[in-house]
Amino acid sequence: MTLLSLLFALLIERVTAKNQHWRASYYVDLYVEKLIQKQWLNAQADLLNLVVVIGLPCLFLLWFANWLGNGLVLLVFNAVILYICLGCPKLRATYKCYLQAADRGDLEACDLYSSQLGHDTTEPAECNSFGQHLIWLNYTHYAAVIIGFVLFGAAGAVLYVLSYGVIDRIRTEHQESDNRALVNANHFMWFLDFIPVRITALGFLLVGHFGRALPVWGHYLFDLSVSAKTVLCRVSSAAEDVEVTDISEPTASEGNDPMNLHLSEPKILVKLAKRNIVFLMVAVSLLTMVGGVA
Repeated sequence: MTLLSLLFALLIERVTAKNQHWRASYYVDLYVEKLIQKQWLNAQADLLNLVVVIGLPCLFLLWFANWLGNGLVLLVFNAVILYICLGCPKLRATYKCYLQAADRGDLEACDLYSSQLGHDTTEPAECNSFGQHLIWLNYTHYAAVIIGFVLFGAAGAVLYVLSYGVIDRIRTEHQESDNRALVNANHFMWFLDFIPVRITALGFLLVGHFGRALPVWGHYLFDLSVSAKTVLCRVSSAAEDVEVTDISEPTASEGNDPMNLHLSEPKILVKLAKRNIVFLMVAVSLLTMVGGVA
């Protein structure tokens, strides 16, 4: 059931264009606006408050899925929910524009599109390349959602998407480091990402260069002080052995083609992320055959 829902959702997501009513962001934004209007989400929101406003819709969805039973209706329901939660057409379209600009050698346009994709060059040096940022986007919009779905069904997919949307809104509106809601939001996402990001990183070393990536993955496996993005970036870079650069700073090693490395690093890491999604699907298939996943 889980595997079929995943296959249907991924297939439909790849061959169709979503309008706003088929995008999770549309419903998350509506929900967050209601929370703000009711004063249930503000600058002083504590951790319990976040758990309640995020957990209640997921618990209701879990109850509803159980009420549907295990037949064809549940399969369709899970596939629809997963289809809504997976991906982000806007980000995909922007990335295509980035590639087109890079092919033209338009550095200014590349900078513009990378910023639209949320690339922040002020992040720590170990995870601030554009390719690594794309790895993170793939994780948040695909890998983490799939892992949540496999673990908890449709409710798991919604849990991650809703959490990411709520926390992202808090980070956007309350950027002060001493803000209570922001601190609690970061703690919440660290806890939510801890297992999925390490499963995703495990996939990177299995579909990439195992020997180089294994020590890095093992080093961060039980490290409670490191961020999820750092784990993902370090392991992915080791798995593909790419040279990490900032797209806004051409280097002498690029020779006469200033866009060579800017194109190669993102493309290499995006291919790694795609192979990792295939690995997740294979893993779910094997778990289904041995009875580990329903």
